[in-house]
Amino acid sequence: MFDNDPEGLRLVAGMYLNKYLISKEEAEGDQVPDLITVIDFNEEATVDYELGDPSQAADDAIKQLSSVGGGTFIGGGVKKAVEELSKSGSGGTSGRSGIIILTDGVDDPSDGTPKTVDEIMAAANQGIRVSMGYMKIKDPEGALPPDQDERITNAIEATGGQPISFDDTRSASNFIIAVARNGLTNSEKNNQGDLVDLVPTLTVSQQLKSDGPSSYRYTIFANEEITLTVTALEKFAALKVVLREASGSTDIKSVETNSEGIATLEYKSYKEADIVFQVSSADANAKGVFTIGLKSDIN
Repeated sequence: MFDNDPEGLRLVAGMYLNKYLISKEEAEGDQVPDLITVIDFNEEATVDYELGDPSQAADDAIKQLSSVGGGTFIGGGVKKAVEELSKSGSGGTSGRSGIIILTDGVDDPSDGTPKTVDEIMAAANQGIRVSMGYMKIKDPEGALPPDQDERITNAIEATGGQPISFDDTRSASNFIIAVARNGLTNSEKNNQGDLVDLVPTLTVSQQLKSDGPSSYRYTIFANEEITLTVTALEKFAALKVVLREASGSTDIKSVETNSEGIATLEYKSYKEADIVFQVSSADANAKGVFTIGLKSDIN
């Protein structure tokens, strides 16, 4: 893992999550403190921190996560997390529990992917939301790792969670912000309804909708320049990306994916505004996964 994550981005994200949660010491009045468990996985999964207070001890467990070990079996980590969340005395899981997968690799060997999907759906059946942070970091030769399997990203979306990729320290913390906005658990409703907030430096994977466009919101500052990139991960019909102000219905700008399945939309605003991006296909039968990511010149 160290070769794939030399800066320890999964550790940064894990510690940021631990800091975000409410500990016993921080809980006030009728506030119920959060609980956290830390699971380490490669070919096998182990519990490094049993379900308990998000304290310094949990932080220490995250810092000690293994950086060695062959293979990656994401499903093993999910299964172990579900066992920990649902053990005797922990209370019900439905609507109260969430799993955050932090990985710098895909299932290796790949024949573990169906089992990973099964474990994610088993979590969903217990009302547990699953989100994924995937570190897409270039190797020394400049090559990016493969995309996560579509079956896994679809399963994560089915739980109500988000599959998101990131590649630096800032985006590691932004990942936790994005997941928190979407809701760590199923009881924490996405406050945007059908809209998904875009966070600079993050790339979100999503299944193409057949009943209308996928919509994303971003609050842009005056004189901010942004670049939105949409990439079709499969060879389906061209995708159209439309930019408009949230308060209106007039298109400001639009682009379509090229022959390589990529669309890039650049925009500079001269005032602060809420803007909306919509991604759709003219082919109602088109199916597949695309990614959408935003970069800003003020990060």
